[in-house]
Amino acid sequence: MKKLIAISILVFFVSTCIKATTYTYTPTPHHDTLSIKVPNVFSPNGDGVNDFWSIVIYDYGVAILDLQTTVYDRWGVEVFQSTNINQVWLGHTATGKICSNGSYFYVITYTNGLTHNQEQLKGFVELVR
Repeated sequence: MKKLIAISILVFFVSTCIKATTYTYTPTPHHDTLSIKVPNVFSPNGDGVNDFWSIVIYDYGVAILDLQTTVYDRWGVEVFQSTNINQVWLGHTATGKICSNGSYFYVITYTNGLTHNQEQLKGFVELVR
């Protein structure tokens, strides 16, 4: 959502005339920046609210290359893996087995298209049915 900011400028002249002008400014994100947001909880219970887990990428002019998302259960067993930026985790394994409530560990690796450095995000996501 864009925010509009109104800026009022008063200019005083020696001849005692005052001129007022209002400018409208819309802040935009910095170009060539990359931000990845990872939710820490989801509830795949079919109620239509937070039914899947996915990462949110704000790539303001920066490409993401070689993305890989992997989720592990508490025993280190892989339960989800994807290289598709649009694929979501629905709370079950690749074979269709429903995952139980609990904490899962994720690893997201990608190459930053601006710096060409490989970057990695790690953390926990809570699955609540």
